[in-house]
Amino acid sequence: MFQKVTISAVIPTVVDLYQELKSTEDRTLKSLRAALLASLEKRFSGLLNFLMLTHKSGEAFSSNVYVTATCLDPNYAFLWLKNLPLSKTKRK
Repeated sequence: MFQKVTISAVIPTVVDLYQELKSTEDRTLKSLRAALLASLEKRFSGLLNFLMLTHKSGEAFSSNVYVTATCLDPNYAFLWLKNLPLSKTKRK
């Protein structure tokens, strides 16, 4: 049986990659990590703003269809929300 990657994989993939790049403190790959992080923030700015991970301007991937698809996919549902660094006041 073939597995297909769908639009529902966008948010979990971007959030995990973003948080991994932000938390890594490897000095030998510092410039590569910084370049990857800048590119990710530019390319997915709308999505990262919507998820309150950044505050940079941009509309890329800002459609609600990404959140809807991820929430409706039984592989992800709301499990990806536990990886978001939201404060208690923002979660209410």
